[in-house]
Amino acid sequence: MDDYKVACRDAKTREIMRTARTIGCFYIESPAMRQLLQKLRTDSFEMLTAASSIIRPGVAQSGMMQAFIERYHDPSKINPPHPEMAELLKDTFGVMVYQEDVIKVAHFLAGLSLGEADLLRRGMSGKMRSRDAMNMLKGKFFDRCRARGIEEDVIAEIWRQIESFAGYSFCKAHSASYAVLSFQEAYLKAHYPARFLCNMLNNQGGYYRAEVYVQEARRLGIPVLLPDVRTSEYLNTVVKTSSAGGKQREAIRLGFLHVKNLGTKSVEAILESRKEAPFASFHDFVTRSGAGYEDICTLVRCGACDGFGQSRPAMLAQPKLLTRNGRKKCRVPELALEPPDFRKELASLRRYSPVQIAGIELETFSFTVSGHILEHFADEMRGTVKASELARHVGGKVTVGGWMIAAKPSRTRNGERMKFINLDDGTGMIDVVIFPRCYRECAHLLQTPGPYRVRGTAKEEYGVVTVVADNVELIEK
Repeated sequence: MDDYKVACRDAKTREIMRTARTIGCFYIESPAMRQLLQKLRTDSFEMLTAASSIIRPGVAQSGMMQAFIERYHDPSKINPPHPEMAELLKDTFGVMVYQEDVIKVAHFLAGLSLGEADLLRRGMSGKMRSRDAMNMLKGKFFDRCRARGIEEDVIAEIWRQIESFAGYSFCKAHSASYAVLSFQEAYLKAHYPARFLCNMLNNQGGYYRAEVYVQEARRLGIPVLLPDVRTSEYLNTVVKTSSAGGKQREAIRLGFLHVKNLGTKSVEAILESRKEAPFASFHDFVTRSGAGYEDICTLVRCGACDGFGQSRPAMLAQPKLLTRNGRKKCRVPELALEPPDFRKELASLRRYSPVQIAGIELETFSFTVSGHILEHFADEMRGTVKASELARHVGGKVTVGGWMIAAKPSRTRNGERMKFINLDDGTGMIDVVIFPRCYRECAHLLQTPGPYRVRGTAKEEYGVVTVVADNVELIEK
């Protein structure tokens, strides 16, 4: 996707942007950025370039990000501190978004020379950042503005907005480069979703943990398959599977990299043994693969040997018999030479329950593959409003639930602690705001992924629905 303009014109890509279905897409996958995309209905390169800059901490915390959103939706609210700023910053609704905007204001409004304006830009950004340089230019900025007849409170507000950029601002080219890569990745997700998410998992994720990309694949109808000692590689791969109707579709086959505590030597031995011939049976795998006893047990427990057709408990009973001291390669006859009743005893062993499988998958992969984790909390989630239905409850009290996939601590303007969390309930994602009172009561609970039940009020702003929490409950089995 070398020509980013193709991505910017592509209807599917623009739809992904506008609806913020951008999980996995570089700079635009965080909860805050996805909210901003929705609020601005972002589907153009120009708007994404601006959005990439206004979400930076300085602009956002100064209140200018909110002003940008309001002015985008209602141009009558374009009321910068000085009328000339509306014309100087016409493309950004009178808001200083880029470092270049600071130069414009400093030069054309305050009357600083271009050299002095650039010193101001350098004093507030990158490696040249300097509080002393800012303070030195502050007096000059105020004096020049006064000389032009600008009122003191107006000068102070313009300077406040400039100062908010210090240490965080982007130049326009920097924002544009972020927008280019974001559009390119959104294009790949729109047209090659299985391959895109497969490689996100190979890269060990992005903003989120791996489980979020697994769940995103499911939401897009892409099956995620357990590792398989017969076919898996070290990395994840895209494979063809048949749907119920016989139609082929792409799926993601998990690789050995996701199996915790699996020895590198065992993985190398398995892959090398497969070059000689495919593993014909579990017996063949154990005796020929060269994998150690502990690693074989790990692979059996997590489902990587399910393709051999035996139950996991039955396979776990066999490796000690088929390996010398449970460690080395050896040649042992098939189990037919074992006592006659042994096969019957293996067949009678109870298979793992879905709850046991989910627990093993969490232990082995740190996420569930065979289903969403909340499937095992159905009773606790009963009566909760799903993400897909939340918009119908705006203005009312709701109870929602989900698995926490992201959390961002923050502070109010007077310094009190609060938090933003993002829950996945299997149907979608729910943004939750926990203000200081509630946060003081529940902060000690927010140390694990959950799951959680949250009671609060559903609120909507420019098409984005959030839940303002009154109470947060950690669900424990």
